[in-house]
Amino acid sequence: MKKKNFLITLLLFAAVVVYGQNGNTTYDVNKSIFKLDNEQIKNANRFLRYAVLSGYREGVAPTKELFAFYLVKDDQAGTQRVALFNLSIQELVSLGIYDPDHVVLEVKDPSRYRYDASQGDEQAWLRKNGYCFQFLLPTSAYSNLMVNGHIDDGLRNQVTAMLGLRWHTEMRMVNGKEMKCLIIKEDK
Repeated sequence: MKKKNFLITLLLFAAVVVYGQNGNTTYDVNKSIFKLDNEQIKNANRFLRYAVLSGYREGVAPTKELFAFYLVKDDQAGTQRVALFNLSIQELVSLGIYDPDHVVLEVKDPSRYRYDASQGDEQAWLRKNGYCFQFLLPTSAYSNLMVNGHIDDGLRNQVTAMLGLRWHTEMRMVNGKEMKCLIIKEDK
């Protein structure tokens, strides 16, 4: 089953790359990244789901609020879609929930994961290192995740798997206080 999910994710990622190369560089947050066919729109069995990771999109404002994502519910299709736009890897994984001081990067090249003023123009850096992510799942699965788990953990799991990363939380000293921190590591 994992191999099948990986192949579907890989195919969807390839579709997004083609989508971006065809010159369509703007998103409408209220629309799916893909044009769904009639069977998918009807979604009678409520099994429709996907996760898509793509690069920076020109003309789209980054989602940088607390819970840095848009949530779009489609009652007709019975789905919930979560979208994050033009964020650094650190911002994607933290989802705007963790203060940047509470995110620890245990990676080879932290400059790819978070912006630092010494790296020049922030917008230019984000164009090179920013990502967009969309995650669609049936409303029932979304509701289950909210009741039995946390949507932020589910999103974080999807994003880190697609980027070849791992994450966990642990208590660390930050500015002289022990705080819960998000740890991001590269897969070996």
